[in-house]
Amino acid sequence: MTQDERRAWTEWLREMRWDWFATCAFGHETSSSAAVRAVTAWLAPLPRAYAAVGVQPGPVGDRLHVHAVVGGTGRDPLVETLLRGSWRRGSLDLRGYTPLKGAIEYICRQADDMEILGTPVTYRPRRQRVTKLT
Repeated sequence: MTQDERRAWTEWLREMRWDWFATCAFGHETSSSAAVRAVTAWLAPLPRAYAAVGVQPGPVGDRLHVHAVVGGTGRDPLVETLLRGSWRRGSLDLRGYTPLKGAIEYICRQADDMEILGTPVTYRPRRQRVTKLT
């Protein structure tokens, strides 16, 4: 990707509501398209899930791995257990998404290939109730 493409991806992805940041590694050699299919299958049990997936070669032997931000799942502990328990292709590092940690910038900076899975939801801050003081 060019620097302009990386910047555009970063700006667009920052506008979405994300729940998790995941690093998915594989226990065997895989292709970029197979890695994206594996993430698609991993999220399939969660019908509202969506993700931005960045495929990146790793430091050891250029073996591909995936960084992803996942949304549409909520941060319920049961969802976390499901996600952790259903990745069976290698190792998984799953963390709650926090915008201040720079996950989106990291994904866009490191990825050779980016894919969107599902339909991301735009972030809208919750409305604050205004109370009148009389």
